[in-house]
Amino acid sequence: MGLKLKYHKFLIIGILFCITYHNANGQYSGTNLRGQIQYFNQYYNRYFPLTGAAVDLYYCPVPNQYILVSQSMTNQNGFYFFYTIRPGNYYIQVNRKKNYQITVIKIPYFNNQFNYNQFQDIPILYF
Repeated sequence: MGLKLKYHKFLIIGILFCITYHNANGQYSGTNLRGQIQYFNQYYNRYFPLTGAAVDLYYCPVPNQYILVSQSMTNQNGFYFFYTIRPGNYYIQVNRKKNYQITVIKIPYFNNQFNYNQFQDIPILYF
C-alpha cells in the first residue's frame, strides 16, 4: 500500500509540473522579425532594395549545427518577415549564398497581450 501511495504522489507531482511548465511557456509565442536586404548597383553607384530574394532562417543551437526554421521572400521594397521566432542565435541566408548572424530577443508583451504587429528590426543586410 505504501508503494502505491508513493506512486500516486509522484504521478500527481509530475502532472502538476507538466501543466505549470506548459502554461508558463505557452504564453510566449515568439518574436516577429523584419528586415531589408539591399544590393549595390555599380551603374548608379548606390544601393537598391533586393526584390524577390529567397531568405532562409536557420537556428544555431550549437556551433556548426544549423536547423532550417522558416523561409521568406523579399517584397518589392526588399523587406522580409518572419513570425513567432523563439529567442536565440540564428543565421539568415540570402539566395543560398550569403549568411548573416543575428540574435533574436524576447519582445515583452504590451498589457500581457501578444501584438502581432510588433517586430524586432534586423539591421539592413547588404548583398
